Amino acid sequence: MAKFKTLKHFYGWDSPANCVLAKTKDNRISCFSLTTYKSNLLSLSSQALLATTSAPWGTRMNNAGNVYGNKMWVIGGFNVNTNTTYEDIWYSSDGINWTELTSEALWGKRYGACSVVYDNKLWIIGGSSNSGLTNDVWYME
Repeated sequence: MAKFKTLKHFYGWDSPANCVLAKTKDNRISCFSLTTYKSNLLSLSSQALLATTSAPWGTRMNNAGNVYGNKMWVIGGFNVNTNTTYEDIWYSSDGINWTELTSEALWGKRYGACSVVYDNKLWIIGGSSNSGLTNDVWYME
């Protein structure tokens, strides 16, 4: 079972828009501008294949996502059509079959959070809730 913990006294996280977080060759986490890599992203899009048209979590945007423990993760998000903020966590090892880990994440409803993998943990950082912006940090082992 996944465990989430909160880190206290982590303030001031401000992630730039249109940013991709990646591990560099010297094992540092860096933010790369999407505009810098636009041509690479466009060439990759012509090679994309559709895995499913009906993922079980429904339509959403501004969710967090990452790859951790040989699984893809989808965390929270927002549905602009229904004005719904989600607090669910889903995972898949193939992109077709998805399992809901929980419908009620410990941090509550969240969208626009940052998700990174570092030190063999999946980190959830900041984002927005129904009551405003957040600056908390959680991780899963």
